[in-house]
Amino acid sequence: MENKKQIIIASSLLLALTSVFLPRPAQAASLYFSPASGSFSVGATFNVTVRTDTQGAAVNTTEANIAYPSESLELVRVTASPTFYLQTPGSPARGNGTAYFGGGLPSPGYTGANGVVGTMTFRAIKEGDATVSISSGKVLLNDGSGTEGLNATAGARYAITTAPTPQPTTGGHGSPVVSSATHPDPGKWYRGKTATLSWSRPEGVYGFSFELDHDPGTVPDNILDTTITTTRTYEDLADGVWYFHIKSRGQSLGSAFGETAHFPIQIDTVAPKPLDIKVPEHDNLQDMPSTFTLYFEHDDPNLDYYELYLDGVLIATIPHNPFTFENLAPGHHSIKLVAFDKAGNKTESSLSIAVTQKTPALGLDFFDQTFTLPAYILIILNLVVIILLAVIIWLVVRRRHSGNNLDERINDLQKQIDKSLEKTKKEIGRKLTKLIKQYEGQVSEDDLQAADLIKEGIAEAEEKIDTELSRLSEAKRQTRGSRSKTKDAE
Repeated sequence: MENKKQIIIASSLLLALTSVFLPRPAQAASLYFSPASGSFSVGATFNVTVRTDTQGAAVNTTEANIAYPSESLELVRVTASPTFYLQTPGSPARGNGTAYFGGGLPSPGYTGANGVVGTMTFRAIKEGDATVSISSGKVLLNDGSGTEGLNATAGARYAITTAPTPQPTTGGHGSPVVSSATHPDPGKWYRGKTATLSWSRPEGVYGFSFELDHDPGTVPDNILDTTITTTRTYEDLADGVWYFHIKSRGQSLGSAFGETAHFPIQIDTVAPKPLDIKVPEHDNLQDMPSTFTLYFEHDDPNLDYYELYLDGVLIATIPHNPFTFENLAPGHHSIKLVAFDKAGNKTESSLSIAVTQKTPALGLDFFDQTFTLPAYILIILNLVVIILLAVIIWLVVRRRHSGNNLDERINDLQKQIDKSLEKTKKEIGRKLTKLIKQYEGQVSEDDLQAADLIKEGIAEAEEKIDTELSRLSEAKRQTRGSRSKTKDAE
């Protein structure tokens, strides 16, 4: 009975200590949309990003098949993931009511709550509710086996409302209503330098007086410009905001002119200035880490959105800066940023970098501290603890066959364990010191504290082993005492 008790104690100690050093099991990952809701008018465009929350686990592959109502939404473009930048064949892709994203990245993978799987740009085309869902997906763990980590997906719902029709200013009853085939939306910028204006002829109107200038409040003179046509074309207009003003006069001789209607035209044919791309945290672009943030400065209020290319591949369409690259592969990379203004003019800026700073091979979560360590240290720690505790269990099992020499063997074993642990502590300490020097400048105060905790963990393991050996010795002495009392009683 005593032997079984000792085996249970030693086994519990083995499980407790190995659970300290072994990586923690990955939690479940999810796929979701950002934003998950919103209200957009018919004709408006908006971005929806598919993201993953790994819930503390490291993942290296994601896939998402998207379903959306094609009668309510038009999928204008799909943009690949900047996080999982190694695209699977056929990704990104779009179809009638469907979209697909798939990608991966090398070890150590991605850990976080906002990993980008892909981005969709929709145009609202019909009033009503539009539900976007993930019909199927994958999130594979970075565990060497491709274990599936996905267990939850979340959809999104958007309200599509009727777009208010832009109305030019009218002069009231009897005034013409102005429209433009070339510049139909008064609130939008256009690249066309030729503008064609048309207007209605209210009942009883004889003719019109009109004028085009840059003043929003101009009133045309009282001289008729036409009594027949209801259209006028202006060519080679300069960039800027123009206003077409028109008023009408009745058919009766001496009739007064009505109030003036105004229609704005916005023209922009000049490409934006090239952007100044900066990486403030890193002066040497040829010695970059795998994760960094890109900033681009401008002073043009008409800039609308940006397309970001990595090595010639479009990876993101973004409304503003900054943008963070995550886990880029080592080597040379070209980055191109294309900026579009509200009229569709564009400019390009580029940057060449070299990623040389690699992330250490393995992330070790130790006592709720994160410290990056090579895998061999983790293996050493596990082997030392497992082998030593296995020896203790073996010793307990053999106890009945070596009762007379147990104390002597325990003492010898304790000396060997002390010697082995001392040597192991020195070796691990040397490795940790070398690792910290190797990654000097990237090691935080938390990392240094984690290194100290590793050393404390080894000392704690040594103390627990000594305690267990002492218990075995005490159990042996108690057994001998019981036998002695039994003999005396006889």
